[in-house]
Formats: sequence, C-alpha cells, structure tokens
Amino acid sequence: MVLVWALIAATAISVIIKTNEKALNDIIDKSIKIQVDKINDKSGQISAKQKKTMDQMVAIQKNPISLFVINVVLILVMGTLYNLVASGILKSRKPTVAES
Repeated sequence: MVLVWALIAATAISVIIKTNEKALNDIIDKSIKIQVDKINDKSGQISAKQKKTMDQMVAIQKNPISLFVINVVLILVMGTLYNLVASGILKSRKPTVAES
C-alpha cells in the first residue's frame, strides 16, 4: 500500500514540478549563485572539485526522472516508518482470560 501511495504522490509532485519548471529552475539557479558567493567570500574562489560537485547537483535537481526516483524513495521510507509506528500503537493485544 505504501508503494502505491509513493508512486501516486511522486507522480503528483512530478506534475507540479513540471508545471512550475521555470520557477524551479530560477530557484535552483539563485541557490547555486548564493552558494558560489558564500564560497568565494570564504576562500576567495571556487575550486574545480566544488564546481564539478555543484554542476552534478544541479543536473540531478533539474532532471525530472531523478526527482521522481528521489521522491519515491523518500516517500517509501517515510511511509514505512509511519506504518511501523502506527501498527505498533494500534496493535491489538490478545485478551487475557479475565477480559474474555
């Protein structure tokens, strides 16, 4: 059941992201610019390794398939934890002889 809901929710999130793709790309670009400015203020300039890492992160964040997979995994983990806690709380105890 958690898998079905994870797929439904990840699909809905992907549709929302796709409809607001321009705004999402603007947010990602502004975020990267802020991070680069912080690194430049701290160390003077950004290293090639940091630049490569940031480029990889941007590529992942702008790829709809990777976002879908990430959302499915996160929702599966959270749904599974939620179900385990809920089932532990709602678990019915076997009645004792006095209660039956």
